Amino acid sequence: MNNKISFPELVELLSKSTNASKKTCEAFLKSFFGAIEDALAAGETVKIKNLGVFKVAQVEARKSVHENTGEEIEIPEHNK
Repeated sequence: MNNKISFPELVELLSKSTNASKKTCEAFLKSFFGAIEDALAAGETVKIKNLGVFKVAQVEARKSVHENTGEEIEIPEHNK
């Protein structure tokens, strides 16, 4: 199962499974993901049982090729 799900689809699924309004489900999901984002920004790792682990990973600089010009470029080190 490697299917992607959009945020509106996730809201719809949560709404159907809980019999709550879409507006309530959307607000909950925004708060939920916001809390995860805040923890990650603070340098924490977030572990949610039966869902997964969310953490910031540092990616080293690497060389690549600009797809339009074919020019070699360097992608700088960044967090992912």
